[in-house]
Amino acid sequence: MAPFPFAVSRGRAGGCPLGRGFGKTAAPHPNPPSCPKGTRRQGEGTFQTVSKGFPGRGNYERITVSTKFLFALSVTAALCANADAPLTAGSRTPATFVGDFERGDFSNWDTRQGAQADSLQIVTDVVRRGRYAAKFTVRPGEIVSNGNRAEITHDHADHPGSKRWYAWSFFVPSDFQDTEWQPKLWQCIGQWHDQPDPRLGETWKTFPGHSPSIALYYTSKNGVPAIELWHGPKKDQDIVAVAPIRKGEWMDVVFHIGWSPGADGYVEAWLNGNPLIAPEGDQHKVFGPNMWNSYSHFLKIGLYRSSRFTTTNSIYYDEVRVGNSQEEVALKPSEAPKAQ
Repeated sequence: MAPFPFAVSRGRAGGCPLGRGFGKTAAPHPNPPSCPKGTRRQGEGTFQTVSKGFPGRGNYERITVSTKFLFALSVTAALCANADAPLTAGSRTPATFVGDFERGDFSNWDTRQGAQADSLQIVTDVVRRGRYAAKFTVRPGEIVSNGNRAEITHDHADHPGSKRWYAWSFFVPSDFQDTEWQPKLWQCIGQWHDQPDPRLGETWKTFPGHSPSIALYYTSKNGVPAIELWHGPKKDQDIVAVAPIRKGEWMDVVFHIGWSPGADGYVEAWLNGNPLIAPEGDQHKVFGPNMWNSYSHFLKIGLYRSSRFTTTNSIYYDEVRVGNSQEEVALKPSEAPKAQ
């Protein structure tokens, strides 16, 4: 498969003490395909929501542990040999985790974080495939777990050496109110986050706040909506890909992550079947550490943004899958119209 024409060379982020900036002296890049230099985010806030597979930060309500979590511990990850094969398939083997919302609720997700009853909704009007999708709405001043967010999480027990595939579809509506990029304005729409290692006696009360080691951001520059992929458990994170997206259409993303706190960690990603990351040789991968510690890094999706935003916005998700091979997470063609 030919490289995605908007894939960019790898850049380094850093310098801005809060949110996403472009360093102390750098200016914003003029076009989405240009990879910016100099961005970072402040560490994540604290949990105070429903928890299944792991304890929350602050107050939380304990729910019976799902058997899927125990099953995930026993699964041996298998690396798919053909990393450049098309990422859309007409059929697939069952994924280890399916979060497509066809249950009509969030019952198979681990935590839910939202300020209002309608911050997280199951909807039927904007759906990629099947009957249901999830809608996440964030309003100014709604602070949950120290952040302006509406998110859900899934912990797949990914430890060093795990090689995992993740896929989902997201939909940015046509009436999404964009704010032109500014320092300290950022919007995260997918992330993998660290957590305390109970084997070491760690708890959320004393655990340091970190930025996610891998994250997907939504941004708008010069009126063009785009996504950015960040990588690295460090203060100066790398922005490894920038690509424009289309509002009013479902966008499919797929990630293949080799989890490691060492140099053998990697990530590769696709947008609508095209590699996101610029190639090095014959590979569209970025290598390097992608874990803050040696305990499971869990997946979060939804909308999490800087508290400086003054707009109310919503974003939709569907067809979330986590598996051990490319085939397990391959997304079937969308059944939705292209405009909303």
